[in-house]
Amino acid sequence: MKFKKRRAAREKLIQIFYGWSIQKEPWDIFLDQGYQIHTTVVGATNEKMVKEMLQFFRLHIDRIDVCIQKVSENWKLERISPVDLAIIRLGATELMIGKTPIPVVINEAVELAKIYGSKSSSSFINGILHSISESTCPESKSFVSPSENE
Repeated sequence: MKFKKRRAAREKLIQIFYGWSIQKEPWDIFLDQGYQIHTTVVGATNEKMVKEMLQFFRLHIDRIDVCIQKVSENWKLERISPVDLAIIRLGATELMIGKTPIPVVINEAVELAKIYGSKSSSSFINGILHSISESTCPESKSFVSPSENE
């Protein structure tokens, strides 16, 4: 059951990241328009994780995208499918927070790509996230969790 709720939490984050990238609204305005996390869907423990990841993403989106751009050779962010980019952003955020083991983050992103992406999405996303996890990209090594900033 925990696994299903954690997957539901990641799916909710993908929906939020995807919706935000399509709407092009400022992050705070976008979240105020009704994206809410329902504890019954994701569970109380995962609700905390989702909120932490949303806050982290909001604070570090520019740095996250710079890191993604650095490892995605010959791919501008605008050329990446919005669904794939949402999954990559989710994985990059989770990697940078550093609370989940790297193989778990990458595997979950790959599995979500198999469900929501195109035929080639899973291998593309696997490569990008693997590169981020091994990167000397300073953006991926210098983050602190939002709770440490407060």
